[in-house]
Amino acid sequence: MNQQPRHSQPSSEGTPAWDRRYLFHYAAEYRDRGWSVIPLRGKKPALASWKEFQERRPTLGEVAVWWGGPRPQFDNMGIVTGQLSGLIVVDCDDPQDAMWWQQQYPTPLMVRTGSGGTHYYYRAPQEVVRNRIRLFGRRIDLRGTGGVVVAPPSVHPDTQLSYMWHPEQTDYALDAIPLFEPAWMPEIATRPHHSGGDHSGKRIHDARAYIQRIDAVAGQGGHAATFRATCILRDAGLSPEECLAELISWNQLHAHPAWSVAELLHKVQSSFAAHTSAAPASPDRGNAVL
Repeated sequence: MNQQPRHSQPSSEGTPAWDRRYLFHYAAEYRDRGWSVIPLRGKKPALASWKEFQERRPTLGEVAVWWGGPRPQFDNMGIVTGQLSGLIVVDCDDPQDAMWWQQQYPTPLMVRTGSGGTHYYYRAPQEVVRNRIRLFGRRIDLRGTGGVVVAPPSVHPDTQLSYMWHPEQTDYALDAIPLFEPAWMPEIATRPHHSGGDHSGKRIHDARAYIQRIDAVAGQGGHAATFRATCILRDAGLSPEECLAELISWNQLHAHPAWSVAELLHKVQSSFAAHTSAAPASPDRGNAVL
């Protein structure tokens, strides 16, 4: 795509007819640029095994199966963020927060979301940057390793409006956009190391792997299963903010139906409150603020 992609307004059926026919071309272009793409249902990954595309990009054949032909198998697509795609994306839902962010950390590569927000694209640094929410106490979320963002020309499931590249944007090349600096986020750059010596990293890795075996199904102990996953992450040494980021990724695949972020936040707060009421809070956990 050497020129700005064209976008039509949504049809009465919800999906722009022109964009739907050309989903394959968009997806193939993103893949050629080194971005890992996956199919979405609405805003959620459509594949149970989507996490494998955090380790490898889909083949052109897989892209053709998902979006090729006059009737694509899936209407929406996502871009997997983090090291593989080389992307960090910041999501601002509120126009004032978006204006503030763009003034602080400008980038020419932007997407207008179907809900009226803005996605800001950056090159991923060598350091692993994980998902975060409510940065600086604003309606600003970050998608890094373990995350996925809805990509143009997908359609928002609630508003039926298309995600569109910023009208002034004409170049998707990664070398044309700024590097995301972890130092922009003090809570990321200065977070203290977890206690527990040389074994803390293995405990966290094992906890992340373990909760992938936990499914939370409504009416079948879903609340207890989610709380259990939260406690496992907590006991491995993650802070409340890190627990919430891990649960957001876990939630997309293992909760049926998925919890809202507010519900996950409540479970994290309850888990840490129960833990601190039973024993003195450690310096790290006691001072952690969600």
